Amino acid sequence: MYRSKERKERNVMPRTIRYFFYALIFTLALFGLSIGQHAILAISLGLGIVVGIIADGFDNVRDEPFKKYNVKHKHHKPHKSVS
Repeated sequence: MYRSKERKERNVMPRTIRYFFYALIFTLALFGLSIGQHAILAISLGLGIVVGIIADGFDNVRDEPFKKYNVKHKHHKPHKSVS
């Protein structure tokens, strides 16, 4: 119960939904390959990419509050190349 409440507060996508999106992408690619027509393969792979982008957007919602801390980690100087 505590974990689901915590999940709602942090807007975390549940693992089952995340794996549903992964399975959908895999199914679309497998369907396109099994049909054997290039047009259907291209459409199914395009749909898989769109589903992947949507799933990534949902998955990144939980990281939004913490992006402000990334500024503190960009203070490293680039490495000097050894000649």
